[in-house]
Amino acid sequence: MEVASRLRQLLPHWIEHNESHLEQFREWEAQARAAGLEEAADKIALAGNAIGQANEELANARKLLPQSELHEH
Repeated sequence: MEVASRLRQLLPHWIEHNESHLEQFREWEAQARAAGLEEAADKIALAGNAIGQANEELANARKLLPQSELHEH
C-alpha cells in the first residue's frame, strides 16, 4: 500500500482517537476545578489545547495528500 493511501486511512483515525481523549480531558479538567485543583486543571487544559493543535495539524496534513491513487507514485 502506498504511503499516501495509508495516510488517508490513518489520519482520520488519529484525529477521531485524539477527539475522544480531548473529551475526557475536558471532563477531568472540570472535575479538577470543582475539587479546587486549579493548577492540575490548568495543566490538563494545556494538554487538551495541545491535542486540539495536533488535530489541526493532522487535518492540514490530510488536505495535502493526493485525493486518489492516480496521483501516487
